[in-house]
Parts: sequence; C-alpha cells; structure tokens
Amino acid sequence: MENNQLAVEIGEMLEEVFHNYLCYFNVEGCMPYRSEYSNQEKKKIFAHMDLNQECTCNSIILKGSDFQALLSDLVHIIKNYNDECIKETQVAFKQFMRDYERMGIDYAAIMRPKIKNKVKGIRNMRMRYEKTVYPKLAIFYDLLKERAAIQGKWSSVNAAVRDILPELKNRFLEYDRQQIISKIEENKKYIETNDQLLIHGTDTDFKYYKRHHVQKQQSELVEENRQLEHMLQSNDLSYALKNKSPFNTIYLDEVLMNNLRKNEKLLKLVIAIK
Repeated sequence: MENNQLAVEIGEMLEEVFHNYLCYFNVEGCMPYRSEYSNQEKKKIFAHMDLNQECTCNSIILKGSDFQALLSDLVHIIKNYNDECIKETQVAFKQFMRDYERMGIDYAAIMRPKIKNKVKGIRNMRMRYEKTVYPKLAIFYDLLKERAAIQGKWSSVNAAVRDILPELKNRFLEYDRQQIISKIEENKKYIETNDQLLIHGTDTDFKYYKRHHVQKQQSELVEENRQLEHMLQSNDLSYALKNKSPFNTIYLDEVLMNNLRKNEKLLKLVIAIK
C-alpha cells in the first residue's frame, strides 16, 4: 500500500465511522450517506455518542461508546502517521479494520464499496479461522496447560513445543479424522434427502432448473464422500489432507512456537520466564 493511498483510506474511514453512526442513531441536523462531514457536524455527532445510546440490529448491540472508541483509535493513528514509520501505521490500521469488522456493523450501513469489500474479506477470513484454525489452537493450548500442570513449566518455548509435539500431532490427526467422519455423515443426510426428492418428486416440485440442480448437487456430494472415505483409508492421513487442514505442515514446530510467543497470557502459565 503506497503512502498516499494509505492516508486516503484512513481519511475515508474516519468519515465512514460518522456515517455508520448516523445509520443507527438519529442526530438532529445530521444525515447519513454524506462523503464528508463538517467539523461542526462531527462535533455534534461525537457529542451524541456521549449519550451512549444502544441500538440492536441483527442480534448485535451497538452503543455510542463503541463508535467513540473507534474514532479514538483512528484519531490516534492519524496523529502518529509518519512517512518514515509507515509500516507501524499499516499494522495499526490493519488492527483497526479488524476491530471495526468485529463490531458487526451491517454491510448495508457501510457506504464506500472499497471499505465494504475489505470488511467482507476480513469477516470471511475470521469465520474460516473460527471454524478451522481456532479449534486446533485450543487443542494445542489445552495440551500445554495439561502437561505444565503435571510436570511444571518448561524452561523455554522451544522446549515446550518440542516436548509435546509427538502427542499433539496425534491429537491433531484424530481431530482431522473426526472432522472427516462428521462431514461424511452430514453429506449422507443430504444425499438421502435428495434421493427421496428425486424418486418421489413431481414436476411441480422441480420447476425450471431445480431437478438438474438437485442431480448436480447429488453427484458432487457422492464424489466428495468418495474422496473423504479414501482419505480415511490412507496410511498417512496428514499426507492425504495436505493443505486442506490447518497446521498440517512440516514446519509445525516453528508455527506453534511463533504462536505461543505471541500469547503472553499462556506464556506466563506454561513457561518459566526469568
């Protein structure tokens, strides 16, 4: 990201936050869907945030203080923006965007297409992590805490990871095996439902392209299960999975060490820090 582009994105994001707030709360004399807001309007909106009103949308509760926190973080980034320390600004802005996405602001309340697309990308990535990566990290963390509670803390991150690695690999493989079995069973239910629909369905059940769609889906599910069952029969499940499963890498020890070093809370529990 070039310096000028980054500065523009940060400036647009500032205006976007004021717009977002107006999509959820009514502020007299201020309207949403403006590309820029005057200083007077911004002061009025910011003052309204002090009321800390709440708005519930799609089971997400948004408060005035949430938006104030966003603005505070963004203003801090703007004040510390320096072309000589551009990498620090980039890191801070990426973290800001992650915090912004986690607020759960509805896509419809995001005016700028570029920001909306960026939020969608962050949200999709987070959901993938929550579904696939986080469960395996939980296995890693739990094993570290289990072993530390029994034998005491390790002297270093390297020692901790290398000590538990053999057992951890087995737990990861068992987790992957159970995930594959669950996916096969889930597919079987869809296959059975589709079979019944194709056998007993009438023409009125299959208007236009629906029968073709069901048949295509059926073929894809059957093929997917064939591949999954083949994986289960493999003598080396980790090789069969290749890059389809998180942490399935020959560099697993290095990946886990880096992760543990960043987890300060867990470090204190399992490493004897001098």
